[in-house]
Amino acid sequence: MKAAQFLTFCMLLDYGGEASAQVLAGRPNCPTNNGFKTSWLDWVTAQKKDNNNAFSIFLNKQSPMIGILKPGKCQTAFGNKNGIRLDQRTAKGWRLVHLGKIDTETKSFTYDEHTLSFNEAGDLFDFHGRVGSFKCTLGC
Repeated sequence: MKAAQFLTFCMLLDYGGEASAQVLAGRPNCPTNNGFKTSWLDWVTAQKKDNNNAFSIFLNKQSPMIGILKPGKCQTAFGNKNGIRLDQRTAKGWRLVHLGKIDTETKSFTYDEHTLSFNEAGDLFDFHGRVGSFKCTLGC
């Protein structure tokens, strides 16, 4: 097998594994589950939802910690027209943490001093560049 064919084969294997991990029963309208017929902006602002519009925020291992969002980890999130909130486990149980209002014009949300923008592929960016992504899974 030539190097280019092997690389294509590996990419297809990786894509197949990732695609099957993205499908979450009960959320057929989540963007990556329906071929991006639903926009991430509509999903995170709950303009289009299924049973609920839960999703995960994943930060790359190289990205800085952003509030309670830890690099290399997924955090379950819920969105509505007012903003994004996270569930955080504490010693006393679960608590909700709000990530601030969503700016629909710039497709961004602010958490403390951090502003994260996102595109329709679900990629998350700060002023350094790509720091993570939205995912249609609960956890990764």
